[in-house]
Amino acid sequence: MPKPETSTANVAILTPEGGNAAKNKRRSSIEEVLPPSKKQHKDSATTTSPTDGPQLNGQQEMIRKLVVEGGKSVFFTGSAGTGKSVVLRKIIADLKEKFKKEPNSTMAAVAVTAPTGIAACNIGGVTIHSWAGVGTAKEDITTTVNKIKKNKRHLANWLRAKVLVIDEVSMVDAYLMDMLAKIARELTNRPNDSFGGIQLVVSGDFLQLPPVTKKTVKYAFESQMWDQTIEQAFILTEVFRQKDPEFLRVLEEIRVGVASQATIDKLQSLSRPLDTKHGIKPIELYPMRKDVEARNNWLIAELKGGETMSFAAQDSIHIADKEAGEKMLEQIVALKSLELRSGAQVMLIKNVDKNMVNGTMGIVTGFVTPSDASKEELQTLPPSATTAKSRTSGRKDGTAPDTSGGTNQRQDKFPLVPETFSMEDPEGKVLVERLQIPVIPAYALSIHKAQGQTLEHVKIDLSGAFACGSVAGRNIGQASDCRQVKHM
Repeated sequence: MPKPETSTANVAILTPEGGNAAKNKRRSSIEEVLPPSKKQHKDSATTTSPTDGPQLNGQQEMIRKLVVEGGKSVFFTGSAGTGKSVVLRKIIADLKEKFKKEPNSTMAAVAVTAPTGIAACNIGGVTIHSWAGVGTAKEDITTTVNKIKKNKRHLANWLRAKVLVIDEVSMVDAYLMDMLAKIARELTNRPNDSFGGIQLVVSGDFLQLPPVTKKTVKYAFESQMWDQTIEQAFILTEVFRQKDPEFLRVLEEIRVGVASQATIDKLQSLSRPLDTKHGIKPIELYPMRKDVEARNNWLIAELKGGETMSFAAQDSIHIADKEAGEKMLEQIVALKSLELRSGAQVMLIKNVDKNMVNGTMGIVTGFVTPSDASKEELQTLPPSATTAKSRTSGRKDGTAPDTSGGTNQRQDKFPLVPETFSMEDPEGKVLVERLQIPVIPAYALSIHKAQGQTLEHVKIDLSGAFACGSVAGRNIGQASDCRQVKHM
């Protein structure tokens, strides 16, 4: 699971011609900071699956084979940084390749879901509620099934599905899992099969994020369908994100809720200033979204003398149910309204180049119009362009810059233009889409937005945590080294 080499680069935010940006001749860039490279720790046997991508260790490959080749319904878990998302993405890719070759099969055969929009975007899926057509999942089974039967899209999802993937299953309660199983049996007319004959692949960590509810609920593994459906369960043990043995011990003790005095002392020692690199401040992690928004707004407002620009997203809904479309748009990680100011710290939320990836941190240093970009020989791209080869056009020699060598390299300028974020049905048909600059303010993040990210410097606030042990472990586990963690 290699990480990009550390590098710095300037990224221009292109603005429309003729606006305020053109009048003021604003120049802009985002100073990009990539995390340091991480050597891959290998198991005794490391293999590759049929599709391209990161290598899997022996344990991960065994899970992949059971799912893809054996057709088993499985659950796999592990602490933060053990590669749950990596192996799940490999499984999804291989399953799609498998069913693509089968007669009378479609892309809808593999349904990729998660309980939240953020988690779903991380694996290229949709929310489980949206895919299944269960709404808020508060109605009885009969009413829900009847509604699904009247909705062609939701009914097709169920009838075409051969595999249902649910990531971050710890956030799904037992009631919803049992409801899904009953719906599957009813719609497929297979009442004696545990999940209507649909293979189930679930992953997540029950010691991290719990179901999002104020009520006391049962976890997914406490549902009636769990033992009836899940044939094998696995715990991933090799940690890729963190290499410090002491830090690993701290994380595991927090995860299981039993902290030794050594761990307590270590955590208390983390209340101290953190060094910063390239002007990037440590990201503050909060359990509550309102705290994140307040902190980001406050720190952006504190920036003095910087230019400010607002970017309104262009939203499109391609389904008849506009209300459902609006709810889908709310799940997209790109903001409906984005306000940027020179000097603001931001995070990239989409892979736009091999060296500019989801999670890359940057500083906005201004704004530039396409004409200004041309004068300064900046590389320009049309909206939604994501291929590295398109980025060579602005260089005099026609080659893309090499930014893989280390921290002392020169800084090249790259564009940051609107990108398309979409939600698709299992067939690949776009349901809704949003065109927006692919960054979010990143002085503070919620634990949900940080999930799956490796963060280089973090500050953690646990005062509003609703499940302190699990949230603490989730937050601290996003860091790659305890020297990069501070608790507030």
